[in-house]
Amino acid sequence: RFDNIGKIPDIVSPKMITHGVEDGFVSFDFATLLYEAAQEPKELYPVDEAEHSNVPCPSTRDIDNSPEVDPCLANPEWIERVGGFLDQHLP
Repeated sequence: RFDNIGKIPDIVSPKMITHGVEDGFVSFDFATLLYEAAQEPKELYPVDEAEHSNVPCPSTRDIDNSPEVDPCLANPEWIERVGGFLDQHLP
């Protein structure tokens, strides 16, 4: 339904593709295909142990808890990596 592979080669802006390695809904292989089809500048950031709906949250988060009780907080590595990408590519 979404032709991301067909569209991404035309995107000239910097792009970071971040994807959960354990994603059972949209396979991590799709992130790799997007990355390969994209033109530079680009970066692929696999998030170990993350699934479809918990990037950048850790997979150890109890999904039965409400966000108010157990908020989704990005780990410091994710924040540093994404922040570094933005620092590098934003004026």
